[in-house]
Amino acid sequence: VKGIGYIDENNNIVQDKNIQKSLATLAYYYEIFFCINKKNNIFKALRSEEDLHKENEDIELSIKALEFLQKEKVKDIEKVKNILLELPSLRKKTNDLLKGMKSIIENIFNEEDTMSKESFKKVYTIYKEILKLNFKNVKLIYSGIDYYDYIKGCINKKRKSFSIRFNKKISDPLFKLDYQINYFKKLLKTYNEILCMNEREYLKFIYNSEKENINERLYLVRAKN
Repeated sequence: VKGIGYIDENNNIVQDKNIQKSLATLAYYYEIFFCINKKNNIFKALRSEEDLHKENEDIELSIKALEFLQKEKVKDIEKVKNILLELPSLRKKTNDLLKGMKSIIENIFNEEDTMSKESFKKVYTIYKEILKLNFKNVKLIYSGIDYYDYIKGCINKKRKSFSIRFNKKISDPLFKLDYQINYFKKLLKTYNEILCMNEREYLKFIYNSEKENINERLYLVRAKN
């Protein structure tokens, strides 16, 4: 039988429901912020400077491919180009917040025996900003949903051309653009549930999801007690 129990400093089981709820809430966020090996740990999204540089290089190649397609009279290029131009800034902002958040958490580990409510609020404030940026990133990519399949089709036609297939100056950028579009389509499929939401609705959706996870923990506590 699976269950969760909380004990106080005297090794007594905590029975107070309000304290149980506070502890379940802290435990849930502790896993997100502090447990590095957990699959839902937020720092799995943290990129190294090398990763960011590589992503930016891939975007530059993708833009070259779009400019080539534009010269070939392919439509709707500017919209996708503008999306690619905005992405590096959003990713850097998110990464900088993640690095700042990680630094605060490391200081908490070094200076506090336990995570105080004040420390949690400080970390959670940054967490909300990261969520907002993530949503902005998804919505930005979603804004090009009507163009990806068409442009991907044009890429495939061009790559079949004998003259392009063996011209790396064109074939490599086309390959990167195809990869970017596939990534966009996969990401939009993952976030399908939130694509038509505004920011307020998205944050409410996240809040309700977190509340549900915390309530599941409380159910396990009550079942054990």
